[in-house]
Amino acid sequence: MTARYTSPNKAHSVTKEGGGVYIGTVTSTTNGLFVEIPKVAPGQSFGPCVVAAGAFAITQTKQTVSTPSGTVQAVTNVSLSLNKPAVGSKVICMFLDNKMDEVIVVGSVSA
Repeated sequence: MTARYTSPNKAHSVTKEGGGVYIGTVTSTTNGLFVEIPKVAPGQSFGPCVVAAGAFAITQTKQTVSTPSGTVQAVTNVSLSLNKPAVGSKVICMFLDNKMDEVIVVGSVSA
C-alpha cells in the first residue's frame, strides 16, 4: 500500500480548518493589535485584532469634604481603562466564526 500525501505548496490548495484556541505573541500595537500565531502561520502577523479581554485599571479621584458631622473623603471621579498587551507578550487567540481571516484576543498569558 502506498501512502498519499498532499503538499499545500503544489499546484492545488488544501483548505485549512479554522477554529481552535492558540497562544500568540503580540508583534505590534501600532494602529491596532497584531499577533503572530506560530502553530497557524509562523512568521506572519494577524491583525488588527479585536481585543475581548485584558487588564482593567480603575482610577479614583478623592476630595476631603467638610460636613456637619466632620470631614469625610468623597470620590469625585472614577475612570476605567483597558490596558492592551505589550509587544512581546503572550496572548490567547481564537478565530471568529471558525474562519482563518479574523483573530480575536481573549486574554493574556501570565508567566
